[in-house]
Amino acid sequence: MTNWELLELFGDADTGYVRKAQALRSGASPAKGRSVRRVWILAAAVITLAALSISAYAAIQARMRMELTQSGEQTIRRETREFFQTYYPQQLPEGYAMTSWGLYGDVWNICYENDAGQRISFSLSAAQDFRDTPLQAPVEEQTLTVGDGTATLLTSQAGGRLLLWKVPEGDCSAAIFTEDAQADILAMAESAAVGEPLEAAANQWNGPDYNISLEQNQDSYVEYEPWYPLSLPDGYTLDFVSDKAYGVQYYRYTHPDGGSMQYAMYFRLGQWGLEFSGDGDVRTVEIGENTGYYAAGENKVYWTDLEHGFGFVLSATEDVDVLEAARSVGLGEAQTVPLDEETRQALEQLGDYRITQLPQGMTQVDLAGLPLEQEDSWYSYVRRWYADKRNNHQVYMEYSTYVTDPEYTASLQDLANQLTGGGNPQPVTVGDCIGALAETESGATLAWVQGELAGGLGFTLYSDDLSGEELLTLAQSVKGF
Repeated sequence: MTNWELLELFGDADTGYVRKAQALRSGASPAKGRSVRRVWILAAAVITLAALSISAYAAIQARMRMELTQSGEQTIRRETREFFQTYYPQQLPEGYAMTSWGLYGDVWNICYENDAGQRISFSLSAAQDFRDTPLQAPVEEQTLTVGDGTATLLTSQAGGRLLLWKVPEGDCSAAIFTEDAQADILAMAESAAVGEPLEAAANQWNGPDYNISLEQNQDSYVEYEPWYPLSLPDGYTLDFVSDKAYGVQYYRYTHPDGGSMQYAMYFRLGQWGLEFSGDGDVRTVEIGENTGYYAAGENKVYWTDLEHGFGFVLSATEDVDVLEAARSVGLGEAQTVPLDEETRQALEQLGDYRITQLPQGMTQVDLAGLPLEQEDSWYSYVRRWYADKRNNHQVYMEYSTYVTDPEYTASLQDLANQLTGGGNPQPVTVGDCIGALAETESGATLAWVQGELAGGLGFTLYSDDLSGEELLTLAQSVKGF
């Protein structure tokens, strides 16, 4: 099974940070279409993220937490919703247009985009003041005026700007966020007024029928254990086990008559968690001593093991009783992992590169690779995960082959910038190699290129916990063996 086939098979999960950002991008395709790693570093930084996440994280008591939200649930009063649908900026920066809008929890959000792909997010909430929106430190604070009231402008080190003010006529708080340094967001705020109600267009997607968020306490390190269905439906056999990439392991089971069952175990999540979405009704079910959610239309069940800190998703064709299979999930012997041989081949093809000077207490916890599958293939990779089990600080390293398109990539610096995934990358050097460093609210990413435009290796280091300077220090210690 190729990397992209795996994505198609298990592509319904996304980091909470990315999912909340993508919900504001009508018609946009998932970020996973470019690279699995990109979901870690999408710098959309939508205000809705803070409003939906902060209160949830404060309430986490278990090591893993799952929460269901279904469409149609009323989270704000009708009068408030009606005001939100009519109050928005009447003046936009040149080139920007409204692309999507909607209610997310108790936050009303409108997304504006320009042809360059830059975004501005306008948000309203009667319950949130947006002051806790995470911004890259240090943050500069200024007091301004919007209308007859005061406003606060927060500017982050990474260039993100957050403007906050109160809207007395709606008894709510407002916020505008952007990473576009040229956008006059103060003028936008001053132009905000009641206008024509925003109604969903006939062809506008109104979102999934349900969302399930999966979050993990970040104060402790969760060790991997091989949990999987110990009892299979008649005729089903295991035909694929993935590597333990990104804190998740995937299994696939098939039947000679064409049936299939897909299972995913999530054992280690980043600070933004994951979100799943789908269509149809969802009902609560009991899986052992834990609560889960069953989507009958998709024959899929989601649940957690609170004691161990694991999350699970199991889906199958109609011939399978997924609830019975889910209730059989338990600790077993490690299954044969076909990617072990692939990792060995990838190391032979790309070289065995490692961080040789890790922070004290940090060790490698996972290794995976994918070799060139055919002589004319272009993409292969080696990925390493490092963690400090005392504080759960983690670093992700990847090096992979690449190809370039002269229309979009004119230099090695362009390529390094693209490898960071966004976030206003700045040029750096790693040894003798051209590189780029991007720091956003979701973490720091360092990329550098070893080779020529025609081909070579692209390296990336990413961490939620380490600064860009710390990643640069680690990169200088990367050596081949």
